[in-house]
Amino acid sequence: IASAKPPIKDAAKPLLDDQIAVASAGRAFRKSVPPAKLRAEYAARLRKEFDAGSETAPVQTATAATASDLAAAELVRRASRMFPAKLVKEAGPIAVEATPKGSTFRGDYTFLTGAAHVDPGKIDNAIHEYVHHLQARVPGFQDVFRAEHIRRTTLEDGKREPIVISKTYKVETRDDDYIDEYFGTHYQASVVKGSDAGLPDPEGLEVPTRGYQILFDSLDGEDMLGDLANDDPGLLDLLLGALFQYPP
Repeated sequence: IASAKPPIKDAAKPLLDDQIAVASAGRAFRKSVPPAKLRAEYAARLRKEFDAGSETAPVQTATAATASDLAAAELVRRASRMFPAKLVKEAGPIAVEATPKGSTFRGDYTFLTGAAHVDPGKIDNAIHEYVHHLQARVPGFQDVFRAEHIRRTTLEDGKREPIVISKTYKVETRDDDYIDEYFGTHYQASVVKGSDAGLPDPEGLEVPTRGYQILFDSLDGEDMLGDLANDDPGLLDLLLGALFQYPP
């Protein structure tokens, strides 16, 4: 229940200048719209002011693509139309295949190749993997989310919260106060092969993926937009502002 969750304990930690600008844009919009109407009003504003929906990601499929591959590709096209046209253009093509049957994961994204496996029946998974594509291909897109994750997981003495194993997903994470444990998943640098390749470092990679899943659709089928608006409005401000203020 949203109201039962205490406010995030790091609310007093200062934001960086770039975060302040991005969050301010999102906050002004969030406060002007009731949470129940936030998703629809956001979509309307992006269509009007940012040409959202006018640009579809160029999705590449294999010559011998299966029906499931084609269904997954169409979901990624749908997901891309939820973002500002300029972002979609800059991100460029993404290669898509359906997640193999019997796989232990719903989807994945390979940063070096720009290729994704996507659950052909889940739009929220398509949103998730497409956000990874934005992180990999659009310079600066990930910056505010990386900074936010480091801010949340840094103690007063400057040390980071210790890495622990999450109870729900059994992944490495830190004490970070997100509404879902997967937001704070900790990756080793090998996941993206290092920032020297022009790719983002692994800090906070799942912050916008989970966030935009919630904003645009659901989290594994559960609508949690009200929880995000009530329990972590600062993150919602960043998610909205990152789109309204793109490029930052």
